[in-house]
Amino acid sequence: IFHHGLQNTYNEIKEIVLAQPYVESFEIYDNQDYEIDLSSWRSRSCYNTWHHIFSSVYGVNWGNTKWITLPQNDTFKDCILISHSCKRKNSKLDYKKFLKQSTKRIVFVTTNIKEWEEFKLLIDFECEVIVFDSLIKLWSAIQGCFLFIGNLSSPLAVAYACHTPTIAILTCGPYDDEHFMGLEKISDRYGWYRSNSQFTNNVPEYFQL
Repeated sequence: IFHHGLQNTYNEIKEIVLAQPYVESFEIYDNQDYEIDLSSWRSRSCYNTWHHIFSSVYGVNWGNTKWITLPQNDTFKDCILISHSCKRKNSKLDYKKFLKQSTKRIVFVTTNIKEWEEFKLLIDFECEVIVFDSLIKLWSAIQGCFLFIGNLSSPLAVAYACHTPTIAILTCGPYDDEHFMGLEKISDRYGWYRSNSQFTNNVPEYFQL
């Protein structure tokens, strides 16, 4: 919602959120009563990973269950999609070396052209770019792609939610570790990459196809 704004984001995702079978209603918060506060964990300093937070605070096995279904889009089923938020970039990663192992079509996807303008300064190769005019179109592309690569952002969260095979790009220090620790216990769909030589989890197989 950072560049879409709260109301615009709500209007755009309302239909798809209400289409999920476990959602009864969806509204912008305006002092309504609620049963579960998904930010309550922030006041508890003893939780150091998302896996720990979800299991200990909410009794949920994080990442174990696909929790969103989107309109099917098979256009990108043989593509590697890349998304890159401007807020948590890894400027030391050699993307060309990282991606040249694959023969798949590589596409940078976004709804914000500024993300591409910043990302292209980090890479040294030609890359196809698609700027979607809605979040739902972007999310559906992520759901149906061969592999998604992105840094900490909402597209990454959507990839996890859809159980899309995913590589998360971490910042150069340990600052993002807590967001990914524990995923390797859940599935080989997920992995992460910090430098030119450091893979975690069963990720390289996606670059051999």
